[in-house]
Amino acid sequence: MWQGLCANTTGTLCQLSASQVEAAGASATVTAVFADVFSVSVDGSGSGAVSSSAGIGCTASAGSPCSATITDGLTVTLTAAAASGSVFSGWTSGPCIGSMSASCTYTASPGTGTITARFDIPESLSVAVTGNTSLQISYTDVFGNPVNGTCDSMGEPACNQNIPGGTVVTLSAIVIGNLPITWGGACPGTGIDCQVTMNQAQSVTMHTPYTDTLVFNTVNLGNLTEVLYVDPFGLSQRADCLGPSSCSVQVMGGSSVTMFAFYSTWTGACVSSPANGCTFTTSDDGSQYTEVVTY
Repeated sequence: MWQGLCANTTGTLCQLSASQVEAAGASATVTAVFADVFSVSVDGSGSGAVSSSAGIGCTASAGSPCSATITDGLTVTLTAAAASGSVFSGWTSGPCIGSMSASCTYTASPGTGTITARFDIPESLSVAVTGNTSLQISYTDVFGNPVNGTCDSMGEPACNQNIPGGTVVTLSAIVIGNLPITWGGACPGTGIDCQVTMNQAQSVTMHTPYTDTLVFNTVNLGNLTEVLYVDPFGLSQRADCLGPSSCSVQVMGGSSVTMFAFYSTWTGACVSSPANGCTFTTSDDGSQYTEVVTY
């Protein structure tokens, strides 16, 4: 824009006649004032408004962007205010990009471009983990940065959190060996990974077997008890216990255990079993089973 003798000029070129300059005399001045055109927009799954500092007259809301022309070098303050039920997630473009402060103050300069404020409706993610494992929760925030957290049966903070609506969240089981995985809630299945879209409050469960303990006592000298079982990592194993001795193995919860001891009597879960062997299934709750084998 122009000031002084060229105040009425709207283009980029100001031309003055000699008579105009002469008439103005010693007070003749021509000033070129550079201006910046900026625009403000709002996006995200929520709603809110952005107001500008006094005198600029630019207020934007969802679906209603605004723009203004201001003098270069002017200090501008934009203020984001979320509507009821929404939260301000941050500035996603412009001079304050990456900031989550509701106030954005900057000095106007050429090329400021579009300034975008994001508002979201927070949705709650609740994850419950049971068994002998944990999982990782991963998603990308509004600035494109990865966010990761770990959730286990102890209920770490990442197990319950608010996430911007529309975000796609990946849950990945962290397991060792061949443990079976069972997902429930918003993403039922049996794979390593599970994905949920936060278009509403979501609840997810994940279970892998607990570790149960089997203690077996072979009473008589020289007698052998053989045990076939699945270990806590899902692998088939065999254990031998030569009496008199007390032996112990870690067993995958909910799995089948077979014990062989010829011409014997049993106690515990095998009390009604025949003399040559016993098969039973553990309860998958971290229990300890004690068997006494007497020949």
